[in-house]
Amino acid sequence: MNEHASLYDYWRSLLMEEQHNEERNNRLLRKLDEIEQRTSLLNERSERLKQLRMIRHQHGGPNHIGAFNGNTKRHPASS
Repeated sequence: MNEHASLYDYWRSLLMEEQHNEERNNRLLRKLDEIEQRTSLLNERSERLKQLRMIRHQHGGPNHIGAFNGNTKRHPASS
């Protein structure tokens, strides 16, 4: 009977370890999914920045940034 009990305990410990590993794998998969989403978002932002830099370059560089940042105030002398 002792041999059966030890086999049962061994089987039970393996089952618990398997459940623990499955939970750990699920946590890791969720983290991986979060990382992939963040990476995708960063890639989209990088691409958008490249596009904005190209637009800025095509429209005369940093001297003409006012049109892009909402700086539409008139100079007091021109009013």
